[in-house]
Amino acid sequence: MAKNYYNEDYVNDMLLEYQQIAETTQDAKGHKIVINKTPRIEHLETQITIEVMKVVKAIIFLYRYDRYMEYDELESLGIMACFQNYLKFDPQFGSSFNFFSLIVKKCLYGVTTRNSKKREKNVYLEDLGDAIHSPKVPNIEEFVYDLRAVLYDVVDCNFLSKKRKKYNLITDVICDYIMKTKAYISKTDMYRFCGNYSLRASDVRMYINDIRKYYNEISSIIDVDVEDRINEQTSMSVQVEE
Repeated sequence: MAKNYYNEDYVNDMLLEYQQIAETTQDAKGHKIVINKTPRIEHLETQITIEVMKVVKAIIFLYRYDRYMEYDELESLGIMACFQNYLKFDPQFGSSFNFFSLIVKKCLYGVTTRNSKKREKNVYLEDLGDAIHSPKVPNIEEFVYDLRAVLYDVVDCNFLSKKRKKYNLITDVICDYIMKTKAYISKTDMYRFCGNYSLRASDVRMYINDIRKYYNEISSIIDVDVEDRINEQTSMSVQVEE
């Protein structure tokens, strides 16, 4: 999808130049911010933002977030969330397209959730597993929206610190995978998709096994067979021995 409208190499080059020449300081929260902006810095910010707007627009329409808030407000929030992270992009952890996509999805999911707390779910949470394996999911956007909400709740209530952050990332990627494929296809295909976000198959297997302890229905949505469990146990045993 990105290749049709987003020039990965062009954006990466601009981001790296931006990071190299920007004069920065830290704000009250310890975040890096740019100071004394030169004309070149302002030009790079403008050009990067033009490309980021394409990602924001695509995600708003793909996930139909404009059902819950005005488009202009969503676009503004998505762009600002990305803009605040221009200094944080690191190509060794994945593409800039995936980097900005996840930022926008998490931002817009958060704001639309707060603005739609009274929304009646079309898919009951305990029936999500049956829904994804039915011949036709009635509303894939609603399904993914509800699934993401359930998994976020499980992660936030049961995991802390770095594991919580990592598991929220895996939640986003798995939901993105289901959204793109319109159904769960296969473990191999899903692992390959997660690899685009620098996530290992072992990371995803551990996530699923941990989530299952608190939300067993995930087994109906994402099947993890005995072989996967054996591989995970073997991997953990090797790590202990080392």
